[in-house]
Amino acid sequence: MAAVRNLQKLMVRSWSNTLLSVRQATQRNAGRKTAGIDGQVALTSQTRMELAVQVHRDAKSWRPRPVKRVYIPKAGNRAKLRPLGIPVIADRCHQGRVRAALEPEWEARFEPKSYGFRPGRGCHDAIQAIYTVCRGPRAKRVWALDADLAAAFDKIDPPWVEWRLLGLEAKEEP
Repeated sequence: MAAVRNLQKLMVRSWSNTLLSVRQATQRNAGRKTAGIDGQVALTSQTRMELAVQVHRDAKSWRPRPVKRVYIPKAGNRAKLRPLGIPVIADRCHQGRVRAALEPEWEARFEPKSYGFRPGRGCHDAIQAIYTVCRGPRAKRVWALDADLAAAFDKIDPPWVEWRLLGLEAKEEP
């Protein structure tokens, strides 16, 4: 486990990882032209390089900025609105750096039959798995549960999640 932690720390400090996270946030992301509360976007090569230098330099002292909150119509009912949080561009880059470091370990730990919010997996994979189970040799009595866990993630304690993910005690706010 120590080797995994060392590799994760190396990945978080990596200049290549910083460049990749900046590219992901500023070029490959559909929301790349959406500014956070600071009003900044990085659309040119020069601004992307300046952002990469800033993100890499500020990695150890990074504190996330407040998120811009906008309300967009729900897909099923256009009359209802749902909140959407838009982080500043630097926060998106920092999140990408950490995601790239943690994702390989956690993808290996996750249940193989879990399809939600997983890289390289989607609803079509879940449908295929359900079809395979329903057509299999033990498909005489199949139960399906459709559940909507409303606000489930609102009840999770962030320091506990950090402790579980990183194996470290959560830092106290200054």
